[in-house]
Amino acid sequence: MADIPEGRIFDWEIRCYSVSAEEVAVTNRRLEEIGWPFRQEAGCYLGLFNANRFIMGTSPVELWTLIEPMKNAQGHVLLAGLGLGILARALAEQDKVTSITVVELSQEVISMVEPYTRHRKIKVVQGDIFKYSPAMHFDYAWIDIWNRITPSNLSEMNILEGKLQPYCSSIGFLAKSECVKNINKSIGGDN
Repeated sequence: MADIPEGRIFDWEIRCYSVSAEEVAVTNRRLEEIGWPFRQEAGCYLGLFNANRFIMGTSPVELWTLIEPMKNAQGHVLLAGLGLGILARALAEQDKVTSITVVELSQEVISMVEPYTRHRKIKVVQGDIFKYSPAMHFDYAWIDIWNRITPSNLSEMNILEGKLQPYCSSIGFLAKSECVKNINKSIGGDN
């Protein structure tokens, strides 16, 4: 992951960023509130930004979100969102993964990241996952297209689940259970 250079194409940028002890305290309180067992650590990390808005990075909290897809992906895998290519590259090294199709909305992200994710198992497709029509069946799909974890993501998750279910044996979403927990909390339901 460290071999992706810093760079910029239009509003998209890959650059190093720092997480201070003060930011760690705020982030960790928020992570605790939403029920995530992971915690942030202070340090310098590589990040992907759009119009100066943080999209994803290489901090421990970001990397820990890859545990579920690393554990569950097998066979033919569909990923929604290329990001920094960390997950695609890690999955390509697993024997249990046959192929990886990554659907990425931004051509700028593809131009900056894809050259550093090249692998015989990885195919990157420019497109909108909401409009994507799979040409094959996938054994596993991982959807990670939201840069914030909020209950409002749940409606889009449900749309994508309905759309992709006929083409995928199993579908995972970044932080879906946390979104459901937050909705339950906001309406006074059980956790």
